[in-house]
Amino acid sequence: MANGNDIEFLAEDDVIINLTAAGNLTIDAEAIDSTGTAGIIDIDLDSAPTGDAAQAGINIDVETITDAASVDTIVGLDILATQTSTDNDLLYGIRVQNLAGLADSGNEYGIYQAGTSWDRGALFADSVQLGENGADGQLVLFNELGGTDFNVTFNLSDTQGADITYILPPDDGAADNYVLTTNGGGTLNWEAVSGAGGLTGSGTDKQIAFFNTATNVTSETAGFGWDYDTNRLTVTGLTTETTGTLATLTSTANTITSGGLLSASLTQAAATGTSVTSDIGNLSFSPTYSTAVTTPTISGNVLDLSRTSITNTDFVSTLAVSGAVLSVSDSSTQTTGALTNTANILSLTQNYASATGAIIEITNAGTGADISLDNDATITNTTNGDISLAEN
Repeated sequence: MANGNDIEFLAEDDVIINLTAAGNLTIDAEAIDSTGTAGIIDIDLDSAPTGDAAQAGINIDVETITDAASVDTIVGLDILATQTSTDNDLLYGIRVQNLAGLADSGNEYGIYQAGTSWDRGALFADSVQLGENGADGQLVLFNELGGTDFNVTFNLSDTQGADITYILPPDDGAADNYVLTTNGGGTLNWEAVSGAGGLTGSGTDKQIAFFNTATNVTSETAGFGWDYDTNRLTVTGLTTETTGTLATLTSTANTITSGGLLSASLTQAAATGTSVTSDIGNLSFSPTYSTAVTTPTISGNVLDLSRTSITNTDFVSTLAVSGAVLSVSDSSTQTTGALTNTANILSLTQNYASATGAIIEITNAGTGADISLDNDATITNTTNGDISLAEN
């Protein structure tokens, strides 16, 4: 039916155009400078079938047929786009408009490739962009597990401040326990990083972890712990040792001038204790013999403080030693209120009545005094106390 410049077909049934094997149907609109919004070919499909049915606006059936051993290229829909304008036109090979109407519980896909027989569901010879202005890109991978299936979704950061380009690693890593690293510019590599990705093992809660092999971490079941609830370090052990040391601190720092090997302090800037009876430091040795041990002896010291100064072959200067091996001091400052101090600086007590050893034994190989008192110092002899001075 001719209607002005239009040709309109009204068909109550199918319209079939049969072409020969070499025939084709061409619709040529290349000479038209169209300023309209309608397409060269417009297909309007209002689908309302009865029952479950499948309908297509355009149905293309492509089939390859064996011929004389040639390799043919068969394309169901081939689009050639040419850009010749200079006014920043937008050109799309295929554009799927936004879904109109109301989405329901069914599936709505802009493009759907069905089945798994294709070598690739989609092949792009150029870059692929997910998302645009107003909509973040999102990559969703469906994991078919044969029962309960799950999705793996990759989302973008909402705090990204610049374009990021990642260059993937050239291999899949040399061995197990490798981690994915970046050089700060987006180049990724699989690398073995010390202290990360290469550790396995398990331990006991509140016990300190340690290496028992180069790549395995474990812990004691008890005795070497850190209580994170009370912030306390607990070290016990040596239950079967004969010559071992529970804790050893050593240093070979030749250049040390004012540092130390061990420092412990208790600073109470706002003390509230009304009766402090605990010892800040406590060294205790309490052996109990309950079995038939033959003639045991105890000759070791509970506390041994020593200093050994040596000048050797190439030393030609003078070494001056003046610091005390042990320095004990007690200080009090009364700013307000009352403060009394009756504490002894050094208290020595022998609780075994049959002991015969001296409370203080002084062996002096030098020429200095065994005991030196300030000019105004006094020696007080309490009741029944004796001070004996003897010359060897």
